[in-house]
Amino acid sequence: MKISKEGEYEDFLWYYGECDLPATEGFWILKKSPADPIDLLQIDWSRNISAGTHAIKYTNIVPDDPENGGYIDTQYTKGVPYDHIWDLYNKGEDNHTYIEWSSTTGEGRVKDFNHFGDDDWHCWDSDRMNITCP
Repeated sequence: MKISKEGEYEDFLWYYGECDLPATEGFWILKKSPADPIDLLQIDWSRNISAGTHAIKYTNIVPDDPENGGYIDTQYTKGVPYDHIWDLYNKGEDNHTYIEWSSTTGEGRVKDFNHFGDDDWHCWDSDRMNITCP
């Protein structure tokens, strides 16, 4: 998609992307700005129409940036007990935050070494109260 602003810039390629013909997967590349038109963000997406599941991943692709390769990856899986899965990767700290929760019950769990100081899951119940993980 190209955008223009009178007196400022013309035909700036703000983003571009592709998808397959059944529209089950694709990507977008977002540019930073007309003044600095470098690649900023890659958005990869997929969906399984018959299963009713989908995923989207946002990745920092700024060249030579210390966070290049960092991402937020989200999935809706219809899994049990957790149907939402997130993986947040902080490239600068080389740290993952994993979050899984149920959209039905509200129960979930999180794992983040930098935050908790361990690699254990930390859980909450349907009232969003901390609990011992089952």
